[in-house]
Amino acid sequence: MFVAENTSESDIAPSGVLHAIDVGGRNIIAPCDLGAQPDSTAIAPDGSFITVVIANEGDMDGASRGFTAFHRAAQRVAGG
Repeated sequence: MFVAENTSESDIAPSGVLHAIDVGGRNIIAPCDLGAQPDSTAIAPDGSFITVVIANEGDMDGASRGFTAFHRAAQRVAGG
């Protein structure tokens, strides 16, 4: 299971984390710093990737930074 969390303290300092969770063990497997505010997520039908929509409140330039940070972190989590 994946949970996207908006950790922003304000609109001018957007931040967020994607958590990979082991539901059975009730543990966070891997946090992934998004660098921006997550809006929604979708998992590929075969489970090969997850997409996170970034929607920064007040800083739309941060959305592209967030995607780049997520992509790099997702590669680390996936071992790539």
